[in-house]
Amino acid sequence: MPPRTRSAAGSIEEVRSTDRKDDPKIDPKKPDESVSTWIPPKTKKSELERSIGYVGAPVPAQLKHDFGKSHKRDQEVLGKGPNGSPVYDRLGYKISHKVLKGAQRRRAPRSSKKYMAFLEAEMAKSRRIKEIMGRCESKAFAWQDRVARDLDIPFHTVDLPEYEEWHRRGFRLEPGELEGKLPEEEDERLMTLAIGSAFRE
Repeated sequence: MPPRTRSAAGSIEEVRSTDRKDDPKIDPKKPDESVSTWIPPKTKKSELERSIGYVGAPVPAQLKHDFGKSHKRDQEVLGKGPNGSPVYDRLGYKISHKVLKGAQRRRAPRSSKKYMAFLEAEMAKSRRIKEIMGRCESKAFAWQDRVARDLDIPFHTVDLPEYEEWHRRGFRLEPGELEGKLPEEEDERLMTLAIGSAFRE
């Protein structure tokens, strides 16, 4: 399948120079699979996320992060317990009691061996994502947003398998895309998507 990119207007366009073995940005040791093993997330993209789901979208005041309201919602989730009625964040996603509770629990000290294994796994994931995106400098939120938009999935559900699927489908960044300093309004949009995303179901 030919690689695809987004035009300035946001439409998907095919790139005709598609010989994979000649593409220096792609690791030939990790070939694309012809059959996808990716499992789409069960959570569908909310209408509130869709409202700011394009580059340069203005962020309405009600969607901007408010520490006081966010803290109140978190306390409500914890107070209701794991079987309580759902509480939703400002983008319309259910807040996970399990994840929120786990983040507040004091963790037991890790052994140095386990911690080093954890760091190595994180570094390997970071390297692979950079290979997929064809960039050395990481712009994690911007990349995550691009993958979420192209696969039409929620921002918070994007992880390495989603990057792999994005690449398998033939998506590529355009030359110069997502390089350098992002415009202030785009930075604000990405932060609106990112803040609190770790606690969404």
